[in-house]
Amino acid sequence: FLIGATPILFLLPAAWFLLPESPKWLVATGQSMRAQELCTKFGLPESQFLTKPVSRDAIESGTPAVSAENPTGKSGFAAIFSRVYLPGTLLIGTMSFVGLLSTYGLNTWLPVIMENNGASSAHSMYTLLFLNGGAVVGGLLASKVADRVGAKAVITVTFTLAAISLMILPFTNNVFLTYIPIVIAGVGVLGTQVLTYGLTSNYFDTSARAAGVAWCAGFGRLGGIVGPVATGLMIGAGFGPTWAFGMFAGVAIIGVICTMAIPKSPAVEKTITTEPTASTDSRARVTEGVS
Repeated sequence: FLIGATPILFLLPAAWFLLPESPKWLVATGQSMRAQELCTKFGLPESQFLTKPVSRDAIESGTPAVSAENPTGKSGFAAIFSRVYLPGTLLIGTMSFVGLLSTYGLNTWLPVIMENNGASSAHSMYTLLFLNGGAVVGGLLASKVADRVGAKAVITVTFTLAAISLMILPFTNNVFLTYIPIVIAGVGVLGTQVLTYGLTSNYFDTSARAAGVAWCAGFGRLGGIVGPVATGLMIGAGFGPTWAFGMFAGVAIIGVICTMAIPKSPAVEKTITTEPTASTDSRARVTEGVS
């Protein structure tokens, strides 16, 4: 427990002094000068962030003006549960629920399930190393791809890979070959959960983003409770590894369905940039991006 608490001693001051605030949030709360300084310091496009400031009173009262950047005219939980965001909010919550159900269920019971499937005690413990190793490496690679093609497409693929790998795990007889689907499952379960947070932060507008990410993490934690309990009850009732892995594969399929069903973000962010042409003239280009 002491070792687990130690990183907080370093992360808290590092976050406080070194982690920059969101320029959009600064603008929305009337701190445009600070936002401009951040854009200059980190080379961020000012045209994307320094647009249409909203007063602090509007944000705190929960009644900012309706605009393309704030389609609900609300902030916080009032925004994410408004009619505009509600379908996406429920689907994202379900995604996080099934992701953390599998994450905590597998991290708690995978060695026991593998031992019941015929693996030795040593190999059963190694499965946790490969599960989490796959999550670390695969999560980093998947996030890089998500930056290019979008998190929704990548999460759909990783959830699908997790479902397939978990379904074939009980029928893999070679103990060393089992590590391959376990690594893929790590990418598709634990790694996917990280991408879900990224998708969530891009889905909601600035005034609703903190509440959206809190909802994703908070509702997902219920899955983190259900996963170990449900798996333990299943093992205690005498169901074999096929049933256990089948349950995790099933919830991964639910994750696929939820991810595919997420609508486009209602928050349309408009930015104007200028590009020089071959002549001395420059033309304005209006781009609209939906996260």
